[in-house]
Amino acid sequence: MAQISGKYVIHTTQITNWKEQGIELLIQGFKSSKSTGDPNHQQQELIKNLYEQIGQLTLERDWLKKNLSYLDLKVRCSMISRDHQLTIKQQCKLLNINRATYYYKPNNSLDENDLNIMTAIDELYSMHPYSGTRRMAKYLQNQGFNIQHKGIRRYYRIMELKAVYPKMNLSKRNQAHKVYPCLLKDLDIVYSNKVWCADITYIRLQHGFVYLVAIMDWYSRYILSWCVSITLEHDFCVEALEEAIAIYGESQIFNTDHGNQYAFNSHM
Repeated sequence: MAQISGKYVIHTTQITNWKEQGIELLIQGFKSSKSTGDPNHQQQELIKNLYEQIGQLTLERDWLKKNLSYLDLKVRCSMISRDHQLTIKQQCKLLNINRATYYYKPNNSLDENDLNIMTAIDELYSMHPYSGTRRMAKYLQNQGFNIQHKGIRRYYRIMELKAVYPKMNLSKRNQAHKVYPCLLKDLDIVYSNKVWCADITYIRLQHGFVYLVAIMDWYSRYILSWCVSITLEHDFCVEALEEAIAIYGESQIFNTDHGNQYAFNSHM
């Protein structure tokens, strides 16, 4: 029974019930063939039914294992019950989870001192995003924090921060991209709707950032339209430009930087 239970992942209680039914039918097989029919035939039918049930349960188990493997690891781990009749080992096997992964408890808790340091890093990084770990360590030491650059590197890794600085070959343009001439050189802007400009900035919130794009008229310095987005996709820039055109008409020149929000290949 233990071998059958382990091989087909069937609880021993179910096998015991099948065994009792089998014994009961086998006993009936020794009675008169007039009342019970052919005992060999009944025994064969019982064996056939048992194999069909085992096959059905095996098929259902394999189907569940295959589909459960697509669930997130945390979800599958949450499905394991320590009070179930199946052992943790059997449940991990059915859910395709390594037992070491299930028992692993990450030690990544942050105390109040860590949170204070991370808040200070966030504020300084917003003002000086080019600061590496050594420069950031000196900033914090001047504010009274006892920390070295190796500790800053750990917090940078947790907060997913990297120093912003010019990298190699960043100034090389893609030769396939079209180069547009600057139309503002020696241009007198003496009336509205002659030149518009646009730029993107970010607004810091408590739990992240949002991005703001504004369309402005150069002559009047009037904000024609604006839009906010949680990502730097081009959609919100296009939406702000379309709103400005719908209200004020088209300008002669629309001046922006070469960011991908403005230089992407659009089919509008």
